[in-house]
Amino acid sequence: MRFILIFISCLFVSLIVSSKNTSAHSGRTDAFGCHNCYTSYCYGEYHCHGGGEGYVPSGPVYLLPKPENPANGTWNYQISSDNWCNYDLTMNWSKSTNGDRFSIAASKYAGVDPGPLVDTAGTSFSFKNLKSGRWYVNIKTGNSERWSNVSYWTIDLPNPTPGISAYISREGNNQYLTYDISCLKTVEGPNEFIDHLKTNGNLPKSKVLLTYENPTTIKMKGWDYKKKEYSQDLLYSPIPIAEQIKTNNASESGNSGWLIPTLLGGVGVWWFVSLTRKQK
Repeated sequence: MRFILIFISCLFVSLIVSSKNTSAHSGRTDAFGCHNCYTSYCYGEYHCHGGGEGYVPSGPVYLLPKPENPANGTWNYQISSDNWCNYDLTMNWSKSTNGDRFSIAASKYAGVDPGPLVDTAGTSFSFKNLKSGRWYVNIKTGNSERWSNVSYWTIDLPNPTPGISAYISREGNNQYLTYDISCLKTVEGPNEFIDHLKTNGNLPKSKVLLTYENPTTIKMKGWDYKKKEYSQDLLYSPIPIAEQIKTNNASESGNSGWLIPTLLGGVGVWWFVSLTRKQK
């Protein structure tokens, strides 16, 4: 009987010690046979029992620095071929810091998000057919991991004045109808002018080669969006043949050689030395 009491007492003490050791840990082990330790000798550590390798945390993840938008930008605009009262605007900017792509938009509101898509990886972008007035070009820079904040430029597009501005210009022996038809809706003029518009995408400012053999009056007409009419008459005169020959001779003598004075038997002689060489 005494032996039985001693055995029960030892078993009871053993259970108490085992209970204390178990409660010192955080609980059951995970699928790797590991758990977090909260005892004094391993407090805060993740360790394993039974030889399990356990979970090995990955190394620190490197993030690219947040990109910064270009500090400066320039722009230019011209009358749009889609609407002679509107403008095509081209933005140019310096390379950004830590960014290799851009999202950009022209808006009537400053600083709004230009959207989640990449518009260009270059340093320029064109906007077509913008009306006159104030515009805000909003831009943000991105890299493979994140986007910058939005910055913007403020651009004022002037209100064009409707009208026809045309004159006859000369280049060598050629004459051109040089024209500007800003802010007109429809135009009329010589066949060369109309064909030039059709084949060159309705360019609002350009020049057309004239080949009339006789003096001619060139009539230009146009109408704005309020149906107001504008007109201009130009007098064309062919370049005289003698003047064309003179121009050709002056051009040839200016490019073909030079004259060298020499003395031969007391008489001055001018020799012409050609600069023209045969091309192999």
